[in-house]
Amino acid sequence: MEQRVSLVTLCVRDLAVSRSFSRRLGWTESPPSNDDVAFFQCGGLVFGWWGREALMGDTRLDGPGHGFSNTCLAHNVRTKAEVDTTLGQAQTAGATILKPAQDVFWGGYSGEFAVPDGFAWEVAWSPRFEILPDGGIKLPECSDEVPRRPGQTGRRTGCAQRVRPSHRTSRTVNSPLTKH
Repeated sequence: MEQRVSLVTLCVRDLAVSRSFSRRLGWTESPPSNDDVAFFQCGGLVFGWWGREALMGDTRLDGPGHGFSNTCLAHNVRTKAEVDTTLGQAQTAGATILKPAQDVFWGGYSGEFAVPDGFAWEVAWSPRFEILPDGGIKLPECSDEVPRRPGQTGRRTGCAQRVRPSHRTSRTVNSPLTKH
C-alpha cells in the first residue's frame, strides 16, 4: 500500500447543515457530489461529508458511538495570524470554538473548533511545516530539533537515524511512499 491518503470522509447527521457550513467557510463543492455526499477538492486530497444513514448502509457498520470520535482533522496555515483569522471564520460559519488559539509546546500556535456535527478541527501554524502552493504540507527532513511534550520518551526519527537517497529532496503528505 502506498503511503498516502486520498480522501477523508466524515459521516454527518445532517448533510444539508454540513454543506451549508462549508459554503459559509467559502468552500466550493466538487463533482461527483450527490444527494448522499458532498465532495471538496482540498489540494491533493479530497474531503467529503457523507450522510450518516447512507454511509452506514454503504459500509455495513453499526450505528454511531457516543462522545469523542477519536478523530481530529487539521488545517495548517502559513502564518501565526492566519490561525486566529481561520478560527474566526469557522465560528462565523457556525463552528464552536473548543480551544482558543495559543502558543503550544511544540513551538507552533494552534486552536480547535467543532463543526456543527461535532467533529474537532485543529487550526495550526508550525514553523517547521511548509505549506506548498497546492495546500500540501512539506514535512521537516528530520525531527531531532522538534520539541517534545514534557516527560515524553520513546522512538524518534532523527536525521542521524535515516539514510536518504540523494535524489529525494522533500516529502509531502500526499506523496507515495519512497522505499529506501
